[in-house]
This record gives sequence, C-alpha cells and structure tokens, in this order.
Amino acid sequence: LLSGRKVMKHLNLRTALTFSAMTSRSTSALCGHDLSQSFEYTPPAWAKESFSKLPEHGRLQLANLPTPLYKLSSKPNHDAGSSILKRLEAMDISLYVKRDDMSGGAETGGNKIRKLEFLLADALARNFNAVVTIGGEQSNHCRATASAARMVGLEPHLVLRTKRADKIQQDPDEIGFTGNILFDRMVGSTIYTCTPGEYGRMGSQEMVSRLCQHLSESQAGCKPYPIPVGGSNGIGSWGYINGVEEMLEQWQSIASGPSLDHVVFACGSGGTAAGIG
Repeated sequence: LLSGRKVMKHLNLRTALTFSAMTSRSTSALCGHDLSQSFEYTPPAWAKESFSKLPEHGRLQLANLPTPLYKLSSKPNHDAGSSILKRLEAMDISLYVKRDDMSGGAETGGNKIRKLEFLLADALARNFNAVVTIGGEQSNHCRATASAARMVGLEPHLVLRTKRADKIQQDPDEIGFTGNILFDRMVGSTIYTCTPGEYGRMGSQEMVSRLCQHLSESQAGCKPYPIPVGGSNGIGSWGYINGVEEMLEQWQSIASGPSLDHVVFACGSGGTAAGIG
C-alpha cells in the first residue's frame, strides 16, 4: 500500500509516502455529469461592483448546494434556566444555522469544497494535472482537496505538519489510519511531512512553492497547481462570495422573517471571512 522515500533536503520535508487509490470507480456517474466539467459563473451584482478580478474559469459543481438554513428553537417544556435558546428568545433574538457541514459526504463535507469548486476549475482550465497543498496532520482542507482532486482526475500531493515527522521518517507506518489521514490515503495521496518548527521557519507558501518546483523538475510531465493553506486566496474566496448570495436568497424566502444582523463563523486561514466580509 505504501512506500517511503526521502525527498530533497532543501524542501524541509521529511518523508514522502505514496499511496495507491483504493478505488478506480468513476464518480461522475453518481451525479449525472462529468465532475471535471466547468460551468460558467455569474457573480452577484453587488460582487461585480466591488471586485475587479472575477473568476475567469467558472466553477465546478462538486458540492451539495444549497445547504440548508435552519432556525434553532427551544423546546416548549425545556427548563428555561438551562437553555441559551430560551434566553435569546427572551431578548427577541432568533438564531439560525447555515448547515455547510452538509455540503458533501465525509470526504468533501465542510466549507472547503466551496473554495475548491473555483480553485480546481482554475487548475483544470490551465491544464495542470496535480495539486499541492498544505495543512495540519488532521487537516480538513487537505482531506477535502485530496478527495476533490481525485474526483476530477488530478494527482493530490499533501504536506502535513506534525510533531510526529521524525518518527514517520524512521517508520512510514507511523502515519497510521486515523481520521482524515485515512481519507488522504484512501484516495492515493502522496503525503509529505514537516515539523511545526520547519513550518514556522519556512512558511506554508514557500513549502508549497518548493514542492511544486521539485515535482516539476523530478517527475516528467508533472504540472502541479499550488493551493494555499485552507484554499484561501483570491480565487478560493469566491466560494463564500457565492455562499453569501446563496444565504441571502434563502433569507429572502423566509416569509415575514426578522432582519439578519450578524453572521458568526469559525475563522482559520481567512478565506471564508474574506468571502463573507
């Protein structure tokens, strides 16, 4: 299933683990269209007025969209003293949840697939045949990128930051089969490791850049597309510009609904924040 090899020292990457994909079944039949097909994207009017650089290669259709927008309500017989929802209702505050965890299955679900629809459309339109990205050992972004890349015929290369990099260099089996690493391995990713210290000294962008250069020079015909940590760049941010438009359309469909005053979300690499903001 795997073979370990040392990579060039200047990459500051400890180990490259190459895994065979466990399935070769085409996923396009599951959706009724070729998943690598790009569709024209028309930005919302407010975005056209705000941004000068629009996504020129459209987007793929990989996510299950639109994701639901649910109102959270307290149960009538619930103890008011122990329910935050009761307290919010007493202050005339309504709480809604946008279920972007339902954007895909276990392999692509979450916020990253929205960004990847635009990033991978750009990669395919520019004739790249592989992707390189970076994240933590159990990175949701890396898992979603590897899975989505396989779905559209691109080779995934992942740089995972882990305190176990030295152990994995000594014994590649140390990487294990836990959590997102299992998905990374199932789709046949080539996994590179680096320590948190190496990551901090060199930076994620430089690591991705050097690995792309290494692959281009060492593997004939390999043309890797760099994707930053979290998929957060100008192209990826369109995923949540589109997500905001989707949410606003849902909000407008709520009859006699309250005004939307605040949007609360988790923030890591900033791509979701850039799209929503």
